[in-house]
Amino acid sequence: MSLSIKSNQASNIALRALNQSDRAMTASLSKLSSGSRVQSARDDAAALAIGSRLKAELSALKTVSNNATQGIAMLQIAEGAYARATDMVIRMRSLATQAASSNLSNTERGMLDTEFQAIKSEINRMAASTTFNNQQIVNSTVTLSYDPSYMPTTYTDYIADFTIYGITGIGSPGDWVMAGNNGTYNFVSNVTGKTYYVDYHTAIAAGIVSQNTTAVIYEADNITGLPTGVVAGSFTILQGADDGGVFVALDEAFNNTSAGMLAQSFKVSTGSTNNSITTNIFGISAANLGLSQARINTANDANNAALAAKVAIDLIAKARSEVAAAQNRMESSQQNNASTTENLELARSAYLDLDVASEMSSFTSKQVLIQAGISMLAQANQVPKNLLKLFQ
Repeated sequence: MSLSIKSNQASNIALRALNQSDRAMTASLSKLSSGSRVQSARDDAAALAIGSRLKAELSALKTVSNNATQGIAMLQIAEGAYARATDMVIRMRSLATQAASSNLSNTERGMLDTEFQAIKSEINRMAASTTFNNQQIVNSTVTLSYDPSYMPTTYTDYIADFTIYGITGIGSPGDWVMAGNNGTYNFVSNVTGKTYYVDYHTAIAAGIVSQNTTAVIYEADNITGLPTGVVAGSFTILQGADDGGVFVALDEAFNNTSAGMLAQSFKVSTGSTNNSITTNIFGISAANLGLSQARINTANDANNAALAAKVAIDLIAKARSEVAAAQNRMESSQQNNASTTENLELARSAYLDLDVASEMSSFTSKQVLIQAGISMLAQANQVPKNLLKLFQ
């Protein structure tokens, strides 16, 4: 290679090496300051793509955990309301049993009924005031209506199946009597979750139930083919009564609810589209519990009220079991999410996080290269100056 004072090849080579070392040291310094191994796609495109997806999954899992926490809190509020309602209905049953005693006069029963009605009012107040995030969660109020044009009068002693169109709740106009061996009840109008009594005079379902007999005689027959605007449901005749009454509780107010009570459906997301926990929180107003018409002014009324309170206690117990099961599911989901989060975080760290010890060693090496490069560039720049001595 010839020597020239116009160009300095050695200097150019030293400068290029120094620039490379400077870029490498700058990149290393950036990684050390951020703690990330991959600053951009050019560092490691595959790791950045996989790590980014893992970060998104971790973010979703943290939100899921918050959802589960809020869901559990809501269920605990509902369970607390159920516990208080159970205590109050137990007291109502105690009062009804006391009022059914023949050694009391109707005046004394009226005194007991004062407390009985006050407890009903408190149940309604508690149901309305139990909220989560300003949303009522145990206060679903429903009604049963019918089309008077379909009201029957009396059916007697049909051996074959019969169909009755319409049903009337306690205190409603158009009370009617039906008799027969078995039959299908068709709710023609809107069907929602109250409880009712209907009178019977002969055995229903081929003698399974008669007066003074307790048995389940009819349950969970879905109502179909209803007019527009009417929601399908079903009901259960739960128990016979001494006065010939049959206690009837709706089994479903709308699809996917459990027996006896109208419920509000709540969904808590646990991740993907098809991975949600859905539960029903059942309403515990007096109407939903079948207690809105209950009274204990007379011995007969007291017997009926005691029966209604017994059924209401069972309904609340079932509602509490539904809530407890959902709460356990959410807690299990939280634990599973915590384990998943731990392992995904480990994987994400392997792809994106910096090994500080290794990078610090590399950074130190690059610093030495920078210092050496500067020194060599200075030496290379001295070559043309030294050539001038040849002219002396």
